[in-house]
Amino acid sequence: MKGHIAFYIALLTVSLFAIVWAMVKMPSFETNFLPLVFSSMIFLLTGIGLWRDIWADAKPEANKTKESTVTGVGDGGIDEESWGRLMLQSAWIGGFLLAVYLIGMLVSIPLFVLFYMRFLSTQWNGAIMGAIFTSIVTYIVLHYILEIELYRGLLLSLLIQ
Repeated sequence: MKGHIAFYIALLTVSLFAIVWAMVKMPSFETNFLPLVFSSMIFLLTGIGLWRDIWADAKPEANKTKESTVTGVGDGGIDEESWGRLMLQSAWIGGFLLAVYLIGMLVSIPLFVLFYMRFLSTQWNGAIMGAIFTSIVTYIVLHYILEIELYRGLLLSLLIQ
């Protein structure tokens, strides 16, 4: 068994454990919603990755195409360009999670959307409109419809107290 397939299986196991834990051990919908959503997304995406790797191993002629060498699928590793993109995407996600922890959901969501859309070369008007729209929809769905109190962040919690 290749190392990356073993990693997929381990990640599937951990995410499935987190899903079951969130459904069984957490007392209310408000506390288990976020872990359940993230664990489900990780489980789904890991399952897709495992399926793609198993499918790529089953068809060795598909490993020689240009697409598989660019994305790093089926060649036993990740090339430098794919590794750099993976690190950049991980930095964006890590920065967003740090912002949520420090300044809360209501502030970090529009900042993340704004800066990420600008990073993707979107014009300022489109990035600002996307950030405002995403923030309004997120707030309405989570606060009013699902009645979930959004995390205010460490800094805002310290300022309010």
